[in-house]
Amino acid sequence: DEPGSKAEHSENQSSEWRTTITIIQLTTVFCLCNTVYTLFVIWLLDDAKRNDKNIELLEMSDRMCFYVTSTFVPFLNSLINPLILIVRSDGVRQFVKSKLGF
Repeated sequence: DEPGSKAEHSENQSSEWRTTITIIQLTTVFCLCNTVYTLFVIWLLDDAKRNDKNIELLEMSDRMCFYVTSTFVPFLNSLINPLILIVRSDGVRQFVKSKLGF
């Protein structure tokens, strides 16, 4: 195809659209994971305030939920992001397949 041809323009537009969708997916996963964490922290602080509890004197179950949420949710985000990139990118998918021996 000649530079500037309709076929090249269509291919570029398709590539840009695919990149846009990938970025939207990555952003959505990030927002969902961080929203879960943020909402839990807000709920925990609000609950402590309403029950006149000092934040250091939270029940063990609340502390455990806070710990699990604060460590698991960011890890989940870090786990999902590469999976999105592998699924969405032909180059990354081929690289992973070659490294795994497929």
